[in-house]
Amino acid sequence: LGGAASDEEKDLWYLRSTQERAAARRSLATSKPCVFMHGLGHDKNGNSKSSFKDYWGDVHKWAECGSYTFIERDTKNVAFNDPALLSHFCSEAGGGTITNTIIFTHSMGSLIAAAALHSNTCSFGAGTKWFQVEGPLAGAKAADVATNMCNKGAVKWLAKALGFCSGASIQSLKTSYTDFSKYASVVQNNVDGAMCGRSAWGLTSKYSAPVSAAAAIVGFSGASDGIVGWSSCDYNMPSGFGSHYNDAFYKPEVNHLDGTCRNGNGWVPWWGGGDDRQPCRWFKARTN
Repeated sequence: LGGAASDEEKDLWYLRSTQERAAARRSLATSKPCVFMHGLGHDKNGNSKSSFKDYWGDVHKWAECGSYTFIERDTKNVAFNDPALLSHFCSEAGGGTITNTIIFTHSMGSLIAAAALHSNTCSFGAGTKWFQVEGPLAGAKAADVATNMCNKGAVKWLAKALGFCSGASIQSLKTSYTDFSKYASVVQNNVDGAMCGRSAWGLTSKYSAPVSAAAAIVGFSGASDGIVGWSSCDYNMPSGFGSHYNDAFYKPEVNHLDGTCRNGNGWVPWWGGGDDRQPCRWFKARTN
């Protein structure tokens, strides 16, 4: 029956097919609120906002949420388990018992959420789902060699941008900082899905070469996203991982920066495939 497209429908232009757009339209009116907790490297405390393109790219255009809360906190100068940081995360996510909410956490953000639950600062109640992205659940070997990165020309700018070169936050991510297993157990018992990247180069972007160089400095013994090793992100996860963005536990060929959706999705060949390079579509699938 034709007619002009609504503003909401126009905003779905980026989805791959009419089927995806139809599914997104059906969910627009009933989607839960989404909360996003960023990781290491931000140096100021700001008010939460409805988008955070510098860190999360256009994820707010992919995830079909009833509302969007992007938390903005200092994650350079305080440890991930700092009580004030945990309290703020809980407050912005919904209070003491967080219900009917979708929570996405990236990198150090996953440890912040885990520490908040471990300390009983808040809890996840009925209807809440938590998806952790590239969290260093066993600590980050990259943090152990951060000084080396900060002195190497090829990766120095990246190390500074990620908050590796100063502050208490990077110190708290060292594998020797604490017994990370207690936080990993919290994730294992509460998480509903995870994305763990497996390529230092990832989606070709300005980050590809320096992240690959950083991975070489770390000397990962297995797969990694260039910053966090697979064994740390996958640490005690409750489910096997698949290579399609519809898999709640997803192992895409992306790097640590790609996992935030800031670099979009990978190229999709006309003959099919490419499902293991679609981080933004993974966020969308988690909110359907």
